[in-house]
Amino acid sequence: MDPSSNNNRSNSQLLERFGYKIGKKIGVGSFSSVRLAYSNQRKCSVALKIIWKDRASILYQTYFLPREIDIVKSLQHPNIVKYYQSIETNRRFIIVMEYAEYGSLLDLMAKKKILSEPEACMYFHQLISALEFCHSSKVAHRDLKLENLLLVQEDCLKIGDFGFSRKCDDPTSIYSLTFCGSNAYISPEILHQQPYNPFCADVWACGVILFAMVFGDLPFDDSGSIRHLTKLVERGLVFPNQIEISVECKSLIQKIMTPEPIRPKVQSIFEDSWMIKNSNIKEEEEE
Repeated sequence: MDPSSNNNRSNSQLLERFGYKIGKKIGVGSFSSVRLAYSNQRKCSVALKIIWKDRASILYQTYFLPREIDIVKSLQHPNIVKYYQSIETNRRFIIVMEYAEYGSLLDLMAKKKILSEPEACMYFHQLISALEFCHSSKVAHRDLKLENLLLVQEDCLKIGDFGFSRKCDDPTSIYSLTFCGSNAYISPEILHQQPYNPFCADVWACGVILFAMVFGDLPFDDSGSIRHLTKLVERGLVFPNQIEISVECKSLIQKIMTPEPIRPKVQSIFEDSWMIKNSNIKEEEEE
C-alpha cells in the first residue's frame, strides 16, 4: 500500500476531529503541504499548512515555526491573511489560515500580463497599508513577492507566508544577518551580504512588486548567478520602452529602489503623488 495514502487518511481522520473536512492539495513545499479544507465551525473554506516533523529541521521546529505562529497571531489587519488555529501532534504541525480563493498576485499577473496603473495602485495601496501595520507593530516580513500576496477576493489583496518574518523590538539590534528572501526581490545590501535593516529591505521588495505589476516582468533577471544579479542591480533600473507608464509611476519606483540610506520609509509612500492620483481615480470609478 502507498504510504502517502495512509498519511492522507490519517490527516483526514485527525482533522475531522477538529471540525475540518480535508480537500484537495493546493500547495507543496520541501517539508510541508497546503490543503484546502472546510471548517464546520466557521462555515467557510480554510487553508491548512501541514508541516511534517520528520522532514523539517529541529531549528525550524523549535525557532522559526513558533516565531511565525506568534507573529501571525498578533497581526490582525484587513490586508493580512487571517490566522485561525494551530494543531500539533506527534508527527506534524498544522496551521489553519484564511483561504485565498482567487490565488496569488503571481497567478493574476500570469493571466493579465500587465495591470493598468489604477488597478496596480489599488493592490499596491493594500500592500503598503498592510506593511505599514506590520512595521508599526515592529514586524518585518522579509519575503515579500508576488507569490506571497494572496487574493481572497478579486479586489482584495492580503500578505501571507510569514515564515521568514522577524520581530524587531530592540532598536539597538534592528540590523539582521539572516540573508533570506527570493533573489529577484532582495535589496542591494542583502546581495552584498551586509548587515541590513529588514524594514528597508521590505520597502525595496515593494518596488520590485510595483515594477512587475505595471511592466509585466521583474526589474532584474535572477536566472543567473548571484554575482550576475548583483551587477544588474548595481547598474540600476531600466524601464522597458515598449510599455507606456506615467512619469509619476516611474518616479515612485525609482524613489523606492534606491540605496538604503535614502530609501523611503513605508509610511511616506502613501504621500506620493502617483498613489494619491490613482487612488482618486479608483474612488471616482466606484462612485
